[in-house]
Amino acid sequence: MHVLKIHDPVSGELATYSRWQFPISFGPSLVTLSEKAALLAKDPIPHAPRPMNEEVFNAFKKLLEDGRKRYTTENDIILDLLATLPEYQGRGFGSAILKWGTDKADASQSRIFLEGTPEGVPIYLKHGWKIVEEVVMDYTPFGSVGQESFFLMMRDPVS
Repeated sequence: MHVLKIHDPVSGELATYSRWQFPISFGPSLVTLSEKAALLAKDPIPHAPRPMNEEVFNAFKKLLEDGRKRYTTENDIILDLLATLPEYQGRGFGSAILKWGTDKADASQSRIFLEGTPEGVPIYLKHGWKIVEEVVMDYTPFGSVGQESFFLMMRDPVS
């Protein structure tokens, strides 16, 4: 797991954050978790913000996990999360983090998988990802209304 972040050079505010999962073939990494982090990793539900609909959370988690199972192999890199505060969007922070990951993927001839929101799709397309599937989270079975689309995307390495 690699976490990259970019802070505003003037204010010091966290502007962009990303979390990447790399295959074991990239070499061993030693991660030491604090006691609190180990508890969170083991079962995040008790530590989640309240109120939270656990059924919705679990359905959403399953939707994404099923997509990963359909499209990824043990040799793929996964961009687990990329988030940029709205006031920093369009300033190149997200692109800088994506370049870091795509450089690593291209050097190792690895694919990169991600699950994107509709808002994030344009930057991923710009950096070489392709949409492999649109998945829909339907909230009506949980007593709510509406649905939300997410996009499973893959980027092939560039030689």
